[in-house]
Amino acid sequence: MARYLYSELSKLIDARSRCANASSTSSAQSEWFGRHTDTIESLVKQHLPHGSGYDCGTKIDLDRSHADRLVFTTEFHHMNDGGYYDGWTEHTVTVTPSLAHEFNLRISGRNRNDIKEMMYQDLDYALRVDVTYDLLIERYPELAFKSTWEKAADGQSTLVFLASDGTRFTGADRNAAGTYDGSPMERARTYAAKQMESKMYAR
Repeated sequence: MARYLYSELSKLIDARSRCANASSTSSAQSEWFGRHTDTIESLVKQHLPHGSGYDCGTKIDLDRSHADRLVFTTEFHHMNDGGYYDGWTEHTVTVTPSLAHEFNLRISGRNRNDIKEMMYQDLDYALRVDVTYDLLIERYPELAFKSTWEKAADGQSTLVFLASDGTRFTGADRNAAGTYDGSPMERARTYAAKQMESKMYAR
């Protein structure tokens, strides 16, 4: 079962808040507060937009976020028609629950060059990423996938992702319907996550 980024961040922030608000903070609660904080920041750093205009990355505002509201800050580095950088816009991204669409996404800041439409697409996609692999990899490092470059018969190099059992994922792979189902890395992540879950729930 997929564990989507927006949902996992909400749960982690709620757990972190409960650790902070406990009437008598024990050493165990302090440790879990730190662990939740690290996991939140690691997931945000890995999956939310960074680079390609989001040159300062995307950060979560833990003071303003809670279980039913995620708040992120980011900046976009704009280019002019000549291909030169010519200024920034600053944005606050607010994510709230939606009964119809899982979550609502609101982006503040100036809509220079109609940037908000692209930002909406980038953030919506990122928040729906399945992060099962990220949450289980520390427990099952032996099931991590690896990447390598392989040379084909025509001399061209191809990036290949290898699961722990040797299953290969490349750009040429197709599913049973004859279509691609995510990038090779995404397919390798999903496959490895399923292996981890099988091991976790094995009797």
